[in-house]
Amino acid sequence: IIQRLLADSPRPVYLTCRSDLEPFYVKFGFRSLASAELTPYFRRIQKLANLMMFREGMTLSVMRLDL
Repeated sequence: IIQRLLADSPRPVYLTCRSDLEPFYVKFGFRSLASAELTPYFRRIQKLANLMMFREGMTLSVMRLDL
């Protein structure tokens, strides 16, 4: 399903996921973005999500597929 969705999607494609799911998306060519690479929108979303997920010990990852 993911490969089919990506086949018709213009690049770059961004996604957000729990940090423990990063290896799954790396298989499809996504890479995790460093804080300096985040747009202001994703920086805000990541900060808010990380505050909400603090109790669960998780963080939000922002990933991008360029090719």
